[in-house]
Amino acid sequence: MAKTGRKNRKGGGRPNTTSEVHKKQIASIVLKEQLTLDAAASRFGVSRQTINRWVHQFYNEIEQTDVTGIMKDIDKKAEVPICPAQEYEDKLRQAELKIMALETMIALAEDTYKIPIRKNSGTKQHG
Repeated sequence: MAKTGRKNRKGGGRPNTTSEVHKKQIASIVLKEQLTLDAAASRFGVSRQTINRWVHQFYNEIEQTDVTGIMKDIDKKAEVPICPAQEYEDKLRQAELKIMALETMIALAEDTYKIPIRKNSGTKQHG
């Protein structure tokens, strides 16, 4: 059997000289910037198939690390102050809903159990 000069590689093409870190960086950029395979291949000088393989290879790892970044972004959005008037209006609306719920609950309890829960204005409190 004659030697062909090739190492035991699957398929043709040239030997892989791109580091794992570089592949992951390219895959991350493709995902973050939502590049098409054509745009990524043109930008990085790598075939569409290779870009696609790298994206699939590193997808889960990239997405897991991006979750922490997304969580930080959500926290930053929560820190953005809203207009004080809007904040008070929101609190007022919540208080009104709470009062309405409590009054409904008291009315249902009084009707169901026939126990006067609301105090009359003229009665004295014991104690």
